[in-house]
Formats: sequence, C-alpha cells, structure tokens
Amino acid sequence: MTNLTRHTVGPWKDVQTNRGIEIAAGSDGYILNLTPNGRGIANFKANAQLVSAAPELLESLIQLREWIMGGDEDPARFILNADAVIQKAKGKEIG
Repeated sequence: MTNLTRHTVGPWKDVQTNRGIEIAAGSDGYILNLTPNGRGIANFKANAQLVSAAPELLESLIQLREWIMGGDEDPARFILNADAVIQKAKGKEIG
C-alpha cells in the first residue's frame, strides 16, 4: 500500500475490547479506541468497520484515479480491489 499521507499505514482492523472497539494496524498496533455513544451496537460496530477500512479505501481510490487518468493496466485488478475494500467497510471482509 502506498502511503502518500501521514496516516498510519494500513491495513487496519477493528478489535472488540471491554472498553469498546480498538482500531489497530499491524506492527504499529493501537491507533484509536471507539466507545459506544448510546445509538445502538449495530451503528457502533458499522462505524468501527468503516473507520478500519479507511486506509484501504483511500488506496483504492488513488489506484482507480491513476487508472482513469491514463493507466495502461487492466482495470479488473482495481475493480476487484475496490469490491473487497467496500465489503470490508460494510463489515463483510472477504478472504
């Protein structure tokens, strides 16, 4: 993954803890902790899944933009990557 910004390099994952949900990144470990806001656990978990997919969503958008702007590569790879990241953001991570 190309890191063109100053955020912690992904992929990130969401991990349920007794304090809420932690967002963690590989060897960098803990990034942030999300705590429930009273709007229900489903909303809370969905927000954590979206946050944990952020670096991959950004990278996918960068790749798609580069391809649209004149890349020579087959777009199928970018589309498959985008589909996988969208599924992760929706909480349906695929292997």
